Amino acid sequence: HCAHHNLYPCLNSSKCVPKHRLLDSKKDCFHGDDEQLDQIIKHLSIDPDQHFFRCAQTHVYISHRIVADEYCNCPRDENDMCPDE
Repeated sequence: HCAHHNLYPCLNSSKCVPKHRLLDSKKDCFHGDDEQLDQIIKHLSIDPDQHFFRCAQTHVYISHRIVADEYCNCPRDENDMCPDE
């Protein structure tokens, strides 16, 4: 229902979210589905490795927008290092 291919259609809503705001730890959709990788892939048919940052060793994906934002968004590794900082 979104007019542009760079928009994610929120579940059970007419709201559309830009791709760059997906997986950014901020719920833009009422149900929070813009933070759920499985829902994003299902509705946009995208390869997460091409569109998001993959946290080392955990396979958690986050938005490129929140990489190097002075906050650890990925789970810390065994040496207590943050892969996205």
